[in-house]
Amino acid sequence: MENQNRKEKKSKKRGLFLLALFAFAVCGCVGFGVTFAKYLSTGKVQSDALTAAVWHVELKNSDGSAMKDISSASQTLSASLVASSNANVASGKFAPGSVSYAEFVINPENTEVSVEYSFSLDTSALWSGVTVQKVVTVNSSNVESAPLTADGDAYKGEILLGGAAKLTANEAVKVRVYIEWAANGADAADTAIGVESPAKSGTVSINVTVSQKVASAS
Repeated sequence: MENQNRKEKKSKKRGLFLLALFAFAVCGCVGFGVTFAKYLSTGKVQSDALTAAVWHVELKNSDGSAMKDISSASQTLSASLVASSNANVASGKFAPGSVSYAEFVINPENTEVSVEYSFSLDTSALWSGVTVQKVVTVNSSNVESAPLTADGDAYKGEILLGGAAKLTANEAVKVRVYIEWAANGADAADTAIGVESPAKSGTVSINVTVSQKVASAS
């Protein structure tokens, strides 16, 4: 009987020991799992202030008598047609064989980006039946002899910043567009225009577009 009691006591002690050991192991696993520490640092890098590049474009008469700032909105610059070779036609008049030109300046002074520009000719407000041929010079160089139209046949050019801080008045582009009523043998049609009363009148428009030059993606 005494031996049996001793065995039972030993068995209980062994059971209590195993239970305590299991509990310690569980607590150890849980405790060590949530209490491990580590080094941790955070921060951020902030750029200097970013300032938008200046955009400034003017259309000017070549003599500086008139100017329109088209930087933010489209405006119309009035330009007189100047007779080029109209010795046999009254001043200010247009007839078969007449050649006149309009001259203007695209001035991107103080702009801080490279510039692309284009212009096309619109004769829709001129009387029907007239045949108009166009020749263009840019900064006194003959650069275009094909017809210019508002439907996509436009002269295109660019003014590059070239690493400078901004464009200056020296980069302004002077454009001259020649307009000729071609004497092409359509005598009857041309005569019908000439005999109308009151005399036919109309205007020619030069559509100008100036935009930032953006490098193509490589």
